[in-house]
Amino acid sequence: MKTILAYILEALINEGGTSVEGAQPIRGDLAKPIADEIISILQKKFKCKCAPLGSVGKKGKDKTSGDIDIALELPWEDHEKVLDFIKKEYPDAPVGNIVNSLQVFNIGYKYNEEDQEKIVQVDFMFVPDVEFAEFAYHSPDFTKNESKYKGMYASTLLLAIVANTPIDKKPILYTKDDYDGSYVGEKKEWWQYNFSQSKGLQILHKSTEGKSKPINAKTINREEVTTKVDKIVEICLGKEANKEICYTFENLLGFITSDKYPYRSKERLEKIKEHFMGNAQTKGKTSPEMWEEFGKMFDEAIKLCK
Repeated sequence: MKTILAYILEALINEGGTSVEGAQPIRGDLAKPIADEIISILQKKFKCKCAPLGSVGKKGKDKTSGDIDIALELPWEDHEKVLDFIKKEYPDAPVGNIVNSLQVFNIGYKYNEEDQEKIVQVDFMFVPDVEFAEFAYHSPDFTKNESKYKGMYASTLLLAIVANTPIDKKPILYTKDDYDGSYVGEKKEWWQYNFSQSKGLQILHKSTEGKSKPINAKTINREEVTTKVDKIVEICLGKEANKEICYTFENLLGFITSDKYPYRSKERLEKIKEHFMGNAQTKGKTSPEMWEEFGKMFDEAIKLCK
């Protein structure tokens, strides 16, 4: 389970412009050429797979990207070599955070916009599988009006769906011999799927067992299942789904309320809604009006489920 510090560090990196002094959001149409330039020199030097992540290249001149995220299919042990190379290629670029726990470092890339020098934060994310990273950090293409909502809303919905996917492991229940016998029949230990943007699909072993009474659920073990995108989609959404369904909030919500979703039921949709609406990190980045809009969309979708 992530610590509060890990969440703060991740927010610093993902929001852009916070760990590199002077960095600021970049105009949407300027982000992709910079990403392509950096990726080109990295691939030539390290012969590795690289790809821009998130909204890079998917926003027009009228929108901005907080930063530029680049995934590298390299082990984190190589990050110092990469950083040294980047320093030589861009000697004037300030170095931001180096976060071992997230396997990310960032720099400030200097560029000119209408004869004015600016700095954009570039995050270098070391991943085991670039294809999975592109899926995990996908953003709708706003130049094509693919969605009304940012990619984080589709990601948050996917997290909720994965956590509520049936798993072939029976929970362990409390018996009369546990504590004072008043918790008979309640869940003591259970297993559930989890979607990690760095580790892929996992199975979490959860427990509420405490010394003298049940406690808030804690994760006592994590089993990594797969980072293969097609397999993740099949396990959590069924054989009629594909990865493109996961790319927008609208398509994903529409799919789980259709007959194609094998686990569809009002009860399951209510649990998915509860999980989505309970995501404090996403809620904190959303206006009250939009958050209410999401709640209404869920309610309308659930009404259609027979």
